[in-house]
Amino acid sequence: MDSDWSGRVAVEKDEVVLRVTHGGRQEIVAKFYEIDAERKLNLVTFTKWNTEKGVPVGETYFTFRRDEVENLLTFLANIVTFISKARRKSIYRTQSCVLS
Repeated sequence: MDSDWSGRVAVEKDEVVLRVTHGGRQEIVAKFYEIDAERKLNLVTFTKWNTEKGVPVGETYFTFRRDEVENLLTFLANIVTFISKARRKSIYRTQSCVLS
């Protein structure tokens, strides 16, 4: 994909480890970067890391631009809504079974 941020300096603003493998040798890290505060050009990068060496694993990463992050957040919010509704239905079913 073409990018409109190549050659710019990125400032890392936040980082979170999303998953660590059972043995602790690898992890998936999400990082938030600010490229241009005035243009509000931000990136989120998901990277697979080798925890023993402290380096990324090959070319295993993916970067989302601001508009893509917003789409991803909407998608994840829909999943949360779905899970919440499913849990409520499950609770009601359990309660109705108990009360029967």
